[in-house]
This record gives sequence, C-alpha cells and structure tokens, in this order.
Amino acid sequence: MEHNYEAPNDFQDHISPLRKQRSHVRLRQWWRIHARKLWQSVSPCFWSVQSKQRSSGGWWRRPLAGYAVAFLLQNLIIILFLRVFPDDAFPDVAALLVVLLASRIWGIGPGFFATLIGALLLYLFIIIPQSIAGLPLQYLIETGLFMLTGVIGSLVVCYIEFARLKAEKARQQLYDLFVQGPASVMMLRGETHIIEFANSMMCKTMGRTDLVGQTVKQALPEFALQGFVEKLNQVYATGIPFVGTEVLVQIDRQGNGCLEESYFNFIYQPAFGMHGAVEGILVHTVEVTAHIRARQQAEELLLQRQAEQQILSEREQLFRLLAEHAEDVIYRYRILPAFTCEYVSPSVTAMTGYTPEEYYAEPFLTLKRLHPGYWPILEGYGHGIHSLDDPLLMRGVHKNGNVVWMEQRNKLIYDQDGNVVALEGISRDVTARKLAEETLRASEEMYR
Repeated sequence: MEHNYEAPNDFQDHISPLRKQRSHVRLRQWWRIHARKLWQSVSPCFWSVQSKQRSSGGWWRRPLAGYAVAFLLQNLIIILFLRVFPDDAFPDVAALLVVLLASRIWGIGPGFFATLIGALLLYLFIIIPQSIAGLPLQYLIETGLFMLTGVIGSLVVCYIEFARLKAEKARQQLYDLFVQGPASVMMLRGETHIIEFANSMMCKTMGRTDLVGQTVKQALPEFALQGFVEKLNQVYATGIPFVGTEVLVQIDRQGNGCLEESYFNFIYQPAFGMHGAVEGILVHTVEVTAHIRARQQAEELLLQRQAEQQILSEREQLFRLLAEHAEDVIYRYRILPAFTCEYVSPSVTAMTGYTPEEYYAEPFLTLKRLHPGYWPILEGYGHGIHSLDDPLLMRGVHKNGNVVWMEQRNKLIYDQDGNVVALEGISRDVTARKLAEETLRASEEMYR
C-alpha cells in the first residue's frame, strides 16, 4: 500500500523563520563561548600582574600611580609635539609607547586608561583644531587604529608579563625544591665541571660551604682520586646518564684529610642546551649509609644466628646420640599449655617395656605405670611442697607385670612469668639394688 503525502504550500514559510531563529541562537552561543574563553585567558593575566605589583612593595608600582603617570605622560607628549611640530605632528606612536609602558609596569588597567586618555587628547588637540581647516580622514583613521592598537598592545604586554611571572614562579618553586629537598643536588657547567649550584644538603653531606664557583677537582679533590671525575667526563662527552647504586665513597667531611666511608645512590644527568649539546650535568645524590650499615649489621646478626643454630644443632645431635646410647632414661614433658611428652630416650623400652612412640601417643602412661601411692608425691613437686634437690625413688610396673624401681632426678622449667611449663629429668633402673637391699635386710633380721 502506498501513501502519498504532500506538504502544504506554506510549509516553507513556517520553517524559514525557525531556521533563522536557530542560526541566531547558535551565533549567540558561539559568541558567549568564545567571549568566556577570552575572558578566562585575559583575567588571570590581569589579576596575577596586579597582585604582583601590590606585593612588590614600592608605592610607585601601585595602580593608582600608574593611572596618574599615564595621564601626565599623555598630556606631556601632546603638548610637546604641538610645540615642536605644530603643523605635521600626529603623536600616535609616542602615545602608544606610553600605553605599552603603563601596561608593562602597572598592568592592564593603566594601559587601557592610557589608551583612552591618548585617544581623547588626540581628538581634542589634534582632530578638532584640524577640522576647522577641513577634517583630515587620515587623522581620524589613525585615532581609531591607535585605540585598537592600544587595547591589543595592553593585552599582549600584560599576557607576556603574566607568562614571565608564571615562569618565574615555576622557576622559584623548582629552586626551592632543590634547595629545601631532602636529597643532595648539585649543578655543574662546562667541560671542567664548575659547580654552579649546590643546595644546603649537598654542602652538609660533603662538609663544605664554599662549593659554588669551583670545579669538582678543586672543591672535592678526594672525588677525583676515586674516579668520579672520569665518570663526569664520560657523561659530558656521551650525553648518557650514569647511575650509581650503593656506591662506596670516601669523603673528607672534617677537612683534616681523614676520609670517612659513606654509601650513596646517585645519578649524573646531562643537561642539554638549545642546540642539543651537553652544557652541564645535574648531580642528584641520596646518602644511604645508615641503611647499608643497618643491613650489614642485620646480615652479621643473621650469620651469627646461623652459626649459633649450627652449634646448637650439632650439640643437639650429640645430646641425642648420647641419650640414645645411654642406659638411663632421659625425658622432657610439656606441662603448659597441654601435658605432652616431647622427648624420651630409647632406653625407656628396656626399663619399662614401652616404646617412645607409646609415650608420645599416651603422655599419661608414666603416671599409669606408677604405684598410686606415689601420685601425691608428684603433685607435691608440682606445687613446690617437695624439693627437687634430692633424688626421687618410685616403684612402677613393667609392661610384663614385673615391679620396677626407678630413681629420678627432675628439674622444672619456668617461663618469663614464673609459671611451670615443662619438666626435664633422668631416670635410672635401681631394681637390682633395691632387691639386694631387701635381701640384706631380711638376712639381718634372720640372724638377729
């Protein structure tokens, strides 16, 4: 199905005013955007220059003085030219110089004021008197050009001044960064490496106060003997930076010929001129002596600790070797935080019939194989009632059911808070001695 639609005859008449209205709106928007951009570019110049003039300190640099000087100079030029060149003079160039001078010294406000005063004076003293004899069109055009040139010149001069102040501020910030920074900074110029700048940290690090103006060889002779000047020559000749990491440097900080060993991270960065040639070298150094010393001490402590651990390991191996081949039973029980058997020598099997693994799996096996009458004695040792200085004789039961007499010597292990945390001791089988004593006692009673 086809649809044919025909626009009314007056359609174009309705659309044309809308298009014109939209074009006017776009033109206004374009003008507003560009006017705003122009003001944003001009206003920083105006305010920065004005603030610079107010902070300069001299009363003659204030804007009010600029307005007064602009007014007086423009009047003086008009009167001077009328006196010297009464017939042919149109002092627009001289008046324009006053505009530029006012803009340069006092800012954009006095510059605009000088432009208006100059145009007014030219109109009153040049154009109106000449109109009596017939107004020259040339003077009228030159007056208009003077106003336009004065406004543009004031803006240009003010913008140049703003750029200069901005560059000066950036340079001052960079200079303050170098001077007050935590790193040592030094700027060298020429093939002989004349020290052009050295911040306070560099002077403090080197122990010198008169570095500026001397060559590196003159100011720091010990550096030349250590080969650092050759590195500077290489950087100056090739334009390739040199980076040093944890480099040992000997410095005569006291000026008495006694060299102190210090460590530095530094860079020799070439500075290039407008034509691409190396003109100087920026030296940036950070002393890391304290860091290196601390690391060396840590490494020494680590080596010492490793040596001590090696000795302890050898002693532990020797102790285990002796314990494993000894007839007496050596043991260690952990009491806190949990009661566990940490070590028992293999000779425990011959004495009790139980293996060390069974003691590790069942820490209370020692108590279970003792006669119940000895449990209060062990509790007394734990509470400090009984002394550990004397040996403890106890009766136990072998795994095969036989009676075993043991003589123990124990020692309590305390932590830093005074709590008992472990028990160490040695146990000896005295069953044969105990049986001999009982046999002897029985025979004595028989013959008594």
